[in-house]
Amino acid sequence: MYAGTTVGTCVAGFLYQNSQHFGAVTGFTAILFILSMALYQTISKTGKRRSTARAQM
Repeated sequence: MYAGTTVGTCVAGFLYQNSQHFGAVTGFTAILFILSMALYQTISKTGKRRSTARAQM
């Protein structure tokens, strides 16, 4: 958790220095974040289905 926060701070500082690209980078990051969240939810749903199938067996 702490390492992730540090990386986030470094990225934020980098984005602040390159503020002309800020809009494009923020949009790209938001798209990546949304896609990864959707992928994570899909994986967790299939994982739950598998575990219930195992429990029924």
